[in-house]
Amino acid sequence: MTSERCGIHADRASVASCARCGRQVCLECAIPFRGSVLCSEDAARELGSPLPEPPRPQPSRRPEVVAVVLLALGLGATVPPWHGEGELTGVLSAWRPGLEPWAMAACVSLLLAAALAVTPLALRSGPRPLIVVGYALTAVLAAAAAAVTLVAAPDFFSPTPAPFVMAALCVATAAVGFIRLRSLRV
Repeated sequence: MTSERCGIHADRASVASCARCGRQVCLECAIPFRGSVLCSEDAARELGSPLPEPPRPQPSRRPEVVAVVLLALGLGATVPPWHGEGELTGVLSAWRPGLEPWAMAACVSLLLAAALAVTPLALRSGPRPLIVVGYALTAVLAAAAAAVTLVAAPDFFSPTPAPFVMAALCVATAAVGFIRLRSLRV
């Protein structure tokens, strides 16, 4: 199997090269013509028909998959205790309203970011810039709320690694989102 990529669809493997111009073509772009394979442009020229509109490449879903995985891991970091002593010492204590409002805000923001990141995957639509901005900014908000939880805790509370892991995963998700947004605008 060839490791070359299609000249039109960079995310697809090439199955042949055009007999006229030599361009690599994927299965969708390869047009059998009189015992050889032509690209869509050369096939249109050969048949004397107008050139077809080149197919629009579908954007990769990898950034959204990465964002969802990072946010899922971040949600996992909300399960263990966030403090060795004090209010956030129990399992799922960051989700309990009233104990520590910033911890709850971090968890809710993280859940909202995950819902926004999974939306393009669930709807099978391409990523929309507004959704990408939404999950990136809510991930930043979740990281900031986790940081406030750590900073606002009394000195005698010893934090566990969980809020640090959650905040780091949220920052990584925001970075993925902002990089993705940049690729959507180009």
